[in-house]
Amino acid sequence: RIAALWPRGVSPGGRKGASANLSDGVLDEMIAQLGVTVDSQAMTADFSDAHAVMRYHDMTVDYFAGLPPAKKIGGTATLTGRRLDFAIASGAVKSLKATGGTVSITNIGPGTETLTVDVGVSGALQDALETIDAKPLRYAHEAGIDPARVGGKVDAQLHFQLPLLAALKLDEVDYGAKATLSGVAYAKVALDRPLTDGNFTLDLGHDGVHAKGSGKFDGSPATIDGNLYFHPKAGPRIAYRIGLALDDAARARLGW
Repeated sequence: RIAALWPRGVSPGGRKGASANLSDGVLDEMIAQLGVTVDSQAMTADFSDAHAVMRYHDMTVDYFAGLPPAKKIGGTATLTGRRLDFAIASGAVKSLKATGGTVSITNIGPGTETLTVDVGVSGALQDALETIDAKPLRYAHEAGIDPARVGGKVDAQLHFQLPLLAALKLDEVDYGAKATLSGVAYAKVALDRPLTDGNFTLDLGHDGVHAKGSGKFDGSPATIDGNLYFHPKAGPRIAYRIGLALDDAARARLGW
């Protein structure tokens, strides 16, 4: 337990932030340097100027309320001044494997600390869609996508930055993702016809998501360039540009 291992008086803000968002795991090694001021009459000691280097494995990170936690996290961490930085070497969110990244708690001390997560993941596209479809995000739901009907692989870079507040609002969170989707398959994507052999790039931001790529719609070559706007002030919420190359047999299958 982070709270039990972290000495009281050493960077209290960092201790609070780490205890709220980090759990489980094993601390393999820790090297620390502390400045200590002792009050012999009061029989107390104050710690300052903390610097520490740690090595750990099997840690759990809660990076965004409502989303599945990252588990089995392993790597190293450094505490210097008003920041705590974790270098991620391994871990997973559902079946998505971490390919490296960082988790940082900054502005440690009086006031509000900030948690920043920048991590790469790789794995099943269905698990990635289920993760971003969890409340409060619900991105797959908003795009009309049923994760259970989707296959393929995703390689992505994820970003979250948020203040460590007890009553956090979604609009206080900075988040984004850039992803490459390969081998995408979607049963009954439109007109009860499947999409197969899809390869797409995806860019997710606070205002919406943009997807672009190609695949086969019911066996015919197709290109797709689409946008989903989360909070449009005017105009459509979803806009797609779709190109299809149809021969006579394909048109006959579609009844065109």
